[in-house]
Amino acid sequence: MRFFLMFCMLLLMLILPSCGHGQTNDAHESRISENIDAPPTPEPNDYYISSQPTLINIEKYDFSDDAQLLINAIEDAHPSFIMYGWSLENYFMQREFFLSLATSNLISIDDFEWAIRRYITSLRDSHMNLFPLDDTFIDIETIFYEGNIYVSHGDGTQSEIITIGGVPIVQVLSNIEMYFYLENDIARFVGYPNFIRRKSLLLRSGAEILDNNVQIALRNGNNIVYENHSFVPLLSHRPSWDNDYVINYHMINDIFYIRASLFACGSSHFELVDGDDGIEHILTLCWLHNELHDSVADAVYNGIRYFIVDVRDNTGGNSIIPTILLEQMGIKSPYHGGYRRASALTRAAHPDVTHVDDAMALPSLERASNPQDIFLVVLMNNNTNSSANLFASWIQDGNLGYLIGEPSIQSPSMFGDMLTLSLPQSNIDIPISHLRINRADTNADQTTLWPDIIVPSNDALRIALEFIYNYIG
Repeated sequence: MRFFLMFCMLLLMLILPSCGHGQTNDAHESRISENIDAPPTPEPNDYYISSQPTLINIEKYDFSDDAQLLINAIEDAHPSFIMYGWSLENYFMQREFFLSLATSNLISIDDFEWAIRRYITSLRDSHMNLFPLDDTFIDIETIFYEGNIYVSHGDGTQSEIITIGGVPIVQVLSNIEMYFYLENDIARFVGYPNFIRRKSLLLRSGAEILDNNVQIALRNGNNIVYENHSFVPLLSHRPSWDNDYVINYHMINDIFYIRASLFACGSSHFELVDGDDGIEHILTLCWLHNELHDSVADAVYNGIRYFIVDVRDNTGGNSIIPTILLEQMGIKSPYHGGYRRASALTRAAHPDVTHVDDAMALPSLERASNPQDIFLVVLMNNNTNSSANLFASWIQDGNLGYLIGEPSIQSPSMFGDMLTLSLPQSNIDIPISHLRINRADTNADQTTLWPDIIVPSNDALRIALEFIYNYIG
């Protein structure tokens, strides 16, 4: 156990600066959870309003119509309202708080945005996290371990953070849980150290920030020391849509290597089709990956049997792309099942689709098959999300190959397939899921997809090649 914990800590220290199968999942989960001391769940009336001078005398508005429009759209479109056994107790409590806040007082646009974040977090849907578009952060290296946040120094030592801007770190962590849905313990390991450095969240927590500087209290042994740090721009990664970025592939000796940075389409059109999971889907048919799919089919025809599909840092896209990719290898994935809502928002987004109804289908492993005996390895990491995470779960649940790398911050059972609601008063665009995906293997861990071989992301390709070469002999 001590060795495992040390290994996990080493792995996470390697991961954070840059930001087997189902039978063993319970063991993985219990080991990770021993290191987690989640902050207390905020009470419904705990709503932290920043005391910063920049937010005093700011203009305030009546956003009650926007609030009611958002509530109506979510309850009409989100699948959680038709899911069997899915608790909505906290949702309704948070809905009443949100509605009361938006209708009882005039509030600023900033306070309204944060109220929306808190409200939609109660849906337990990370696809609907509403992140600040423009933000700055403290440029320090932080890690989360055993319930505490530490600063990593250049000499290899760490100091525990006690307060930031005078606010206890536990209050900042509670605000993270209040405003952003983190789906599993991996999301907390990765998310806490990043969120606690963001200026917007610190302001929301009541931190004292003067002249773009904040004071951090650190525990060094028995001593408390104070450091002043400034905020720097948060450079978000905006992916290129060039074909070479989205997808590229080549041979590594006898291994067909595919780097899929996004499951994204070029030109496309919408069509209503019967899905293999028993649910009708509004399907986006893509042409960007046609050349790849043809090349994979040719490779299989010519006797290539070893494939690596690299979906590290692939944040998702269209699930039809990995579906067709597997079909070109002769592989059939299991059924993931789930729920799909029909709504006014769905019809507005797809006016050419005339008949859409609510639907539900059960997951099943029966269809999974690999008749060509393809030796398939999928590389994943913390940022393998959405349809890329779904793709990886198909491989593990159907015993179709091997996963190598890091577990994802996103659950294999998830919401998704986003629609957009534009609020007219506040001009805020809200993503709303209308699909629920349930993991194909109902006996596997539903919150975390654990790779068969857990290694740091940067080592995954090297380990995969060694793994295949050892198999070949």
